[in-house]
Amino acid sequence: MSWCFVSREFPPFSGGGIGTYARAITQSLVAAGKKPVVITVGDGLRTEDIEEGVVVVRLPLVEGDDWSAPHPNARTPATEAAWNALGPHSVFAMQVADVLSDIIDRHDVDLVEFADTGAAGWFALNRRKNHCAYGDVRMITNVHSPSAWIEHHNRRCEPGRQMHELQRMEREQAQWSDAVITPSEYMSRWVRDNWGIEAKVMRNPLPAPVNAARTDEEGGVLFVGRLEYRKGIDTLCRAWAKLKPEGVRLHLVGQDTPDERSGVPIGERLLSEMPREASLTVVEHGRMSPESVRALQDEASVVVVPSPEDNFPYTCVEAMAAGRVVVASDIGGAAELIDDGVNGFLFESGNCESLAITLKRAIDMRPVDRNTIGDCATDRVQELCNVTKTIMSRTEHADGIEHWRDILSDPECTALNTNGTPTDELHKLCEALTNSGSAFAIGWPRVGKRIVAHGTPSYAGLLAGPREVGPVVIRKPWLEKPEIAQMLGDDPSLHRDGWKLLAAICAMGGKGAVVPECVLDAAEPGGDAVNADVHAMMNPSIVMGEPGLPVGRANRLAPAFEGQTDTVKSRVMGTARKLLGG
Repeated sequence: MSWCFVSREFPPFSGGGIGTYARAITQSLVAAGKKPVVITVGDGLRTEDIEEGVVVVRLPLVEGDDWSAPHPNARTPATEAAWNALGPHSVFAMQVADVLSDIIDRHDVDLVEFADTGAAGWFALNRRKNHCAYGDVRMITNVHSPSAWIEHHNRRCEPGRQMHELQRMEREQAQWSDAVITPSEYMSRWVRDNWGIEAKVMRNPLPAPVNAARTDEEGGVLFVGRLEYRKGIDTLCRAWAKLKPEGVRLHLVGQDTPDERSGVPIGERLLSEMPREASLTVVEHGRMSPESVRALQDEASVVVVPSPEDNFPYTCVEAMAAGRVVVASDIGGAAELIDDGVNGFLFESGNCESLAITLKRAIDMRPVDRNTIGDCATDRVQELCNVTKTIMSRTEHADGIEHWRDILSDPECTALNTNGTPTDELHKLCEALTNSGSAFAIGWPRVGKRIVAHGTPSYAGLLAGPREVGPVVIRKPWLEKPEIAQMLGDDPSLHRDGWKLLAAICAMGGKGAVVPECVLDAAEPGGDAVNADVHAMMNPSIVMGEPGLPVGRANRLAPAFEGQTDTVKSRVMGTARKLLGG
């Protein structure tokens, strides 16, 4: 079996655990005699090289540190529209959809695995759903860090349409996949509870083995990760202040991140709030190379993973593999690795008092006891994340995956607002309607020189997103429903405010499809307006299923800003009133 992995993170562009996983799984496959392919980002032209036995295809995304627009080599009216409407991640995913067929053919790929974060496979899976693209290749999603989960644990306000679309696209990517996997029981439950999908638990393989030196000297406590709430940096800093350590240093490795409510970096603020004697024992290293992090880990007596909830943190896995004593939260994937007091220590998630007590317990251990726990930790991760066992179970799972395809009859369709749209483009919309089983299909409309990017049409998205939808193909039975028919005028082919008609269909339970490959001219038709008050049609049961709905955003804004200045409060409440229509 030949594997292809699609991940924006891959060395040297590695931002965290996803990049660590991508390198670990591909090197494990190389060691097993396979020749995996990785599609990732690069810094210029599209390239394809062999790197450590892996075929690495790099696609342009941004130029240097300029995140204002796509890289010039990837910049088109369509990618600029996607960048602005759906977010930078979408430009990478669009390119993946375009190059995937060629890569599958040239490298005899049998299975494609997409990372969930950033919806790297959405455009490819959408194309397969609409047009049966890519043949019989199996496509799966590996759930690492869903954006909805990240936003929740980082305590962020909903930032608008881009995040709304990203969360929906990640969920849809998983729903359209042939199978969904994730490395922890914890995240499997999250996927089931939040996306309604069963995710098979497949443990991540260990990275390349490292022979760590043992020392009886006190090497301090090490934290590795972004300085943000979901990594538990606030719990750690408050615990460290309570601990009042003597002769022990806390090493913080990772990029500080701004708190969107104040603009002040989170780590900077937390350290400034520490008592002076505690803050003097904290060493900030910022971002470091993997080799430098490993050197610090080799010297550390304790590695702390204070995330309130995490999937399957490689920081924990690597530290345990190196025989280090790990202190981690009792919720999430780390708790599936650690047996408290046997091969590490667990503290009550989010409780700084509990973390302070547990850290003191670990720091005060005798070297011989520390080594015993370290040996048990190594044995535990070797048992769960053994490379040979991991590749064997992944291969068995892949062999049993069935290709997703529903054979549907050709529907009787009606085209609205075609404005001289070429017949072959309308055929693509009809094909998408047939293959996806949707009630209607739209493309990406062109208004003058501007292209309007759409994700999968939804009730909330049509209310909150752009109103230009362009030509539409609709299943005729939907137009014959009494509730829809009474909204329409005498001419069934021309309607102004077509988005209202589509919102009404979504409100009644209909599904929409989008075909980004169809860029269609949109003009204001001369027919009657759609006679519908879509805001009055709001159905709470449908609304609750739409993440990032403006009403929900407004409701979350006020409590998120408790304790802020009156100026900030008034700005927030003004935004909330606008979103709520007040």
